[in-house]
Amino acid sequence: MLLTNRRHRVLFVALAGMEMAWFAPFAALLLAYWSRRVDRAWLTTLEAAPTADALSALQAAPALGLFWVLFGGMLFYMLAADLLNQRQIGSPTRDLIMLAIVLTTSLLAIRGLLYGTAAPTDLRFLPNTMNGVFNFTAGRRPEVVILLLNAFLWF
Repeated sequence: MLLTNRRHRVLFVALAGMEMAWFAPFAALLLAYWSRRVDRAWLTTLEAAPTADALSALQAAPALGLFWVLFGGMLFYMLAADLLNQRQIGSPTRDLIMLAIVLTTSLLAIRGLLYGTAAPTDLRFLPNTMNGVFNFTAGRRPEVVILLLNAFLWF
């Protein structure tokens, strides 16, 4: 894809840009909707209230910035898949490596975007993220929207 042929590279980069051009407005709408529906009182009991403010700050970010972040994520996933294809790694191993890459980038995005003000050694975001994913009936969590956006980039 990206590493083989110059023409293919231009085509795939253009396709990724086109896909992010139509997806970025929907991602902005999802961020706006999600930030209005977050239960801040419940997040305060979990000591995760700053994540709601960080999600609101993401919503207020410029649209072009959101496009570039999504576009960079898409290119990263395309490059990772292309590197795994070049190494001719088999299907079960390749799928597990890609799953690990998606989960790692999701956790790094949550750590950087929502818990950016926390100390570098503070790993409180891990149980908060797991609580947001598995206890979804208690209310909407900002971590889940980042996971959804990252899952869309991969699929």
